[in-house]
Amino acid sequence: MPAAASASAQKLLQVSAGGDGTGAGAPAEPGSLEAAAAQAKWAESEYWKRISNTVPPRTARVWGALEQSLQKYNKILSSRAELLDDVAAMRR
Repeated sequence: MPAAASASAQKLLQVSAGGDGTGAGAPAEPGSLEAAAAQAKWAESEYWKRISNTVPPRTARVWGALEQSLQKYNKILSSRAELLDDVAAMRR
């Protein structure tokens, strides 16, 4: 198990055992509302950390550049479609 995953698992065990994971004060009683709230808060924090790292920054930059290029290409195609309609109207 990687060190980060091990630390996360250890933290989860500590929180679920009743500690708040901060080491401050007396640990919450197992099964108490405080322990459940601390566990839920920690789990949500871990979820958002994982979600924020789903797409690497380099990939996001590539997608941004691709989006800009596709928007330019769409404008060009729309312009060509209008010109084709104009030419067809002139031929009539």
